[in-house]
Amino acid sequence: RAFVAASGNDANACSLQQPCQSIQRGIGRVRNGGTVVVVEGGSYAPIVVDKALTLEVLGSVAAGIAVTGGDAVVVRAGGGTVLIDGLTLNVPGAGALPPGSRGIVFESADLRALRRVLVHRKTRTFGKGAVIILAA
Repeated sequence: RAFVAASGNDANACSLQQPCQSIQRGIGRVRNGGTVVVVEGGSYAPIVVDKALTLEVLGSVAAGIAVTGGDAVVVRAGGGTVLIDGLTLNVPGAGALPPGSRGIVFESADLRALRRVLVHRKTRTFGKGAVIILAA
C-alpha cells in the first residue's frame, strides 16, 4: 500500500506516517494489484494508471483532480483490474469541458470499476457519465 496526502512529500516512503504528495508517486510505489490510499483532501495532478490497482479515497476525504486540459485519469493497465473509489473530477467554471479534455479514460484493463466518483462543475453536478470515457 501507498499513502498520499496533499501535505505529504514525494521524497517520502509513501507510508501512513510519511505519505507521498502526489497520487502518481503513490502509483509508482505500489506493486501490480496494490492499493493507493488518499488520506487527505486536496487538489491533485492528473494521473496515468499503468498497472492493476485500487485507488481509494477515504470516505470523508474530498480529493479531486482538476480537468483543465487533457485527460484527468488515463488507465493503461493491460490485463489488470482497476478500481477507482471516491475520486472527484473538478471542471472549472460553469461551462463545458475545455477543448481536448476528458475525465477518466480506460485505454486498457480487463476489469474497470468506478465507485463514488463525482464529476462536478463549479455550480452544479454533471449528469451520469458526462466525462467518463470507457475506451475499447
